[in-house]
Amino acid sequence: MNKCTYISKRYLRGTKVSLAGNYWLSLLGIIIGVASLLIVISFMNGMNDIVIDRFLSTYPNINASAASFPDDFLNDVSSNELTNVLSKSNEETLLLLAWNKPSLVMMKGLELDKLQNSIPLFSPLDENSDSKCGLLYSVNPNKDFPKNGIIVGRNFLYNHQLTLGETLTFHSLHKSNFSSIGKRPFSKSFTLVGVYTNSIPEIEDNVIFTTYDDLLPFTSPSTENYNIYLNNNEDTNKLKSYLVKKYPEVNFEDWKDRNRNLFSAMQLEKLIMKVVLTLIIILSSFNLSGIFLKKVSHKKKELGILLTMGYTKREITYIFLLQGAYIGVLGILVGNILAFVLLTLQINFNIVPLPESLSGQFSSLPIKMEVTEFLSISAISLIVSLISSIIPTIEINRLNPIEIIKK
Repeated sequence: MNKCTYISKRYLRGTKVSLAGNYWLSLLGIIIGVASLLIVISFMNGMNDIVIDRFLSTYPNINASAASFPDDFLNDVSSNELTNVLSKSNEETLLLLAWNKPSLVMMKGLELDKLQNSIPLFSPLDENSDSKCGLLYSVNPNKDFPKNGIIVGRNFLYNHQLTLGETLTFHSLHKSNFSSIGKRPFSKSFTLVGVYTNSIPEIEDNVIFTTYDDLLPFTSPSTENYNIYLNNNEDTNKLKSYLVKKYPEVNFEDWKDRNRNLFSAMQLEKLIMKVVLTLIIILSSFNLSGIFLKKVSHKKKELGILLTMGYTKREITYIFLLQGAYIGVLGILVGNILAFVLLTLQINFNIVPLPESLSGQFSSLPIKMEVTEFLSISAISLIVSLISSIIPTIEINRLNPIEIIKK
């Protein structure tokens, strides 16, 4: 065994066979910090994935708009291996007067017959499924979408006390007709034929779907719009980058662009949690630095003897770095194992039940473990532990072996 390694382990043991008592607090802090950080980040990853999946059940991965599309655009996008469905789209803000209560809604016109078997939101929801995106009720599931039919959100249905088959009249905010009594807003009646849910109240309250052709009378299209739905949500940036380069005259907007505030808020929340929990590890490392400084102060005579025996100050510094590395690696290893065990138990046995207020939104706490997160957090924790071991080297460099031994 290397002489520096032997002395380092001897200092860690103290006077007993086990780890010296002064180091337990720092070790425990590193374990708790690493485990807490991994557990919280895994939970936030799971939450982010659920929110993104639910948004993408309502919004396309990419929206393309242009006054006129290139001749090869539709064929190029449709035949791309990343594309699931390409469909026309339009949207308009309309006014609904129900029981003398005005409300503004966003009406989206889509090729629903094409999307019915491709997009989860327009497929019948399996009652035994944990999925919270799909059609709760439909007058004709898996059949052609009826003319002038609309699909409303669950919250919209409950808030307005509607029933399937009911007729609702929507009024345009921009178009108008002339009648015998003068100018009046253009209006059109629709029949409620379906109810969807994606467990996002803001969308369920305000977004209504109908067919592209049925919404055309409300719109004055100066541009064409196409929605691009992908097989894998993670390929959004890849396909968008390819299309932007090939078709610079077309405006491409992905779901992150349309929900930039929400996406930025989720990223900021995750960053803040990382910083707060990393402070636990840093605090434990400061405590470790204090212990090492105290150790140098108490062991000055022994360190002086080592210097006179031929040990260099670099070797003595290495002794303390090894101690910091041992404690850091042990804390990180135990913290990783503890986090992995607890997260696995939660995934398989749901050991932490959901509050009653959230039980309708999630079947259990969403967890997503990522190897990159485990590795990056472990690396940061190890670096902090090593830095805390370097601080005492300032005191070591001041040691004068002759003066120490004389004392």
